[in-house]
Amino acid sequence: MADLAIKGMSIACEFSSGTYTNIANIENFSGPNPEIDMFEVAYLGDSYVTKKPTVINSGQLTLTIGYDPDNTTHQNLRTNFVAGTVKSFRVSFTDNTPTTFTFDGFVKSFSITGGTSRDQNKAEVVIEITGSITVA
Repeated sequence: MADLAIKGMSIACEFSSGTYTNIANIENFSGPNPEIDMFEVAYLGDSYVTKKPTVINSGQLTLTIGYDPDNTTHQNLRTNFVAGTVKSFRVSFTDNTPTTFTFDGFVKSFSITGGTSRDQNKAEVVIEITGSITVA
């Protein structure tokens, strides 16, 4: 019988204040999710709307982390959230190369949820990407 198991993709996500620091306890992630903004044009007598691409919006990176209030990287993310500080972020995938996404962004939201007595606390951290994403 063939082995159908495949190794899942994982990431290391870091932010920088001069030196990149790993964000601890990442459980899952979503993004970056860039998309092209557009405008619509329709004139009197037109039967269809014409859509024109404009600029690229680099989107967001959303992380779910096992939240530890005593963890330095979690404290720094909260501090950066409150201050609205733009930081450099780097996402490294575990492919053979490995592929990295580097971008500037700020913590747009930091939402903490508590678990039951058998669960750990979690936080959803949304990083709003500002500017372009460099893929290497």
